[in-house]
Amino acid sequence: MEQESAGGILKFTLIDVDGAESLPVVYQGVVPDTLKVGNEVVVEGYLNSEVLSRSILW
Repeated sequence: MEQESAGGILKFTLIDVDGAESLPVVYQGVVPDTLKVGNEVVVEGYLNSEVLSRSILW
């Protein structure tokens, strides 16, 4: 995970549990405490040029 201090932008890549597919995500907002490397996450947003943006994290 890569977090930019300006604007609170977080960039990370989701990897399918099978490891076959991945999807870059750009998130701006308060990062949930449960968002850690290796944890499962549900992300909702808009796919734009193969990047998920305007995301909501659960």
